[in-house]
Amino acid sequence: MAASGDGPHPTGFETIRHALQTYRVVAMLTVVLAHAAFSLMTNSSLVALWPAQDCRAHVAFDVVFYGINGVAMPSFFFLAGIFAAQTYDKRGPTGFLTQRVRRLLVPFLWGLVLITPLICLVWAYGFMESGLLRFDDALGFTPPDDLGEELFGPAHLWFLEQLLILSLFYWAYRQSKSSGTAFPGLVDRLVTSRWRFLYLAAVTALVLLFGVESIVRLRNTYFQDPVRLLYNGVFFFVGTRWALVRDPARHLSGGSTLALGLSLPAFAAMAWLYRLHYAHAPLQGPWLMLMAACASLFTWSSIFGLIGAAIRYANRPNAVVSRLADASYWIYFAHLPVVGLLQVWLAPLAWPAVIKLGVFCIGGVGFGMGTYQLLGQYRWFQAAFGVEGSARPAPVPLGPMRYRRAG
Repeated sequence: MAASGDGPHPTGFETIRHALQTYRVVAMLTVVLAHAAFSLMTNSSLVALWPAQDCRAHVAFDVVFYGINGVAMPSFFFLAGIFAAQTYDKRGPTGFLTQRVRRLLVPFLWGLVLITPLICLVWAYGFMESGLLRFDDALGFTPPDDLGEELFGPAHLWFLEQLLILSLFYWAYRQSKSSGTAFPGLVDRLVTSRWRFLYLAAVTALVLLFGVESIVRLRNTYFQDPVRLLYNGVFFFVGTRWALVRDPARHLSGGSTLALGLSLPAFAAMAWLYRLHYAHAPLQGPWLMLMAACASLFTWSSIFGLIGAAIRYANRPNAVVSRLADASYWIYFAHLPVVGLLQVWLAPLAWPAVIKLGVFCIGGVGFGMGTYQLLGQYRWFQAAFGVEGSARPAPVPLGPMRYRRAG
């Protein structure tokens, strides 16, 4: 059972912190994988503005993207809700806002200054290579209308923008003292029920009926789609209620096997309906309702099923996971320009698609890890991008002489 008030949060999440850390790292790596698969999709231009269309595109990569897009970002919002509630209870309203500014607003602004210009350059280069953009238009910042509308947006930093907005809503909600009503208590019982993924899928399916394009067409704009914001806000709000659960290990594990089992047919139906939606006319009427229901069921059942699996099998310290967790925030910031540039370069080459995918993933994660190791030790970098400091690695003993006993 969840606590019914907004008092100090229980410490039960400390018992599963390694599982949540592993889940967060895997979610981050799958985001890189989704971006790496984008140029290999057969219909990437219908999903988002992308700088390259690979000559080895295959429908299998469409399916990979559908699956990751359905789980990874909602997972981040769910986890962000848990940590936001814990931060508010620990630091109070003023400390919460201060932490949100340092963790979200400052990195978002620095990302707009340092990261998004690089993305614009890579995207413009890709469009020039494909003949969609002339050099004179790029030099004069006058791209065609079909490119210019989305070329100068926040790119993948939309996540920080939405999370900042949702954090401000949560701060206002906690300030309003409305949490003493019966409504949150009813919500707590629903979100911790064994059948929670069914109840919550119904909620998000209703949201998607107002604009399912919000999750199947990713627009690069600073003016956030209200339906997409509301959709992600449901995951964030549910996370804030889960922060009050006294025994999260038991509740998150309960029903997780059933949830994973349901996620598979839901994913198969969702992927088929997505293909119909993109390859033919946009779905309408009952078919649209079915797609919203399948997408919502897949997302919630995957989140609770995978977190439950992480609690059972990955709730222990792991040095590699810890290192990736420290660098994950920066990897998310830094990987996209590198992945996009590699995709432009390799798009016309007849390499096997799987090899290309591996190059894109290794390039994006490797660049993020390498620059984090180089810059993470500096306070200005930590302050600018809200990351934990990286200590210099201890020297590795080389050769038998290091181990020879003195004397």
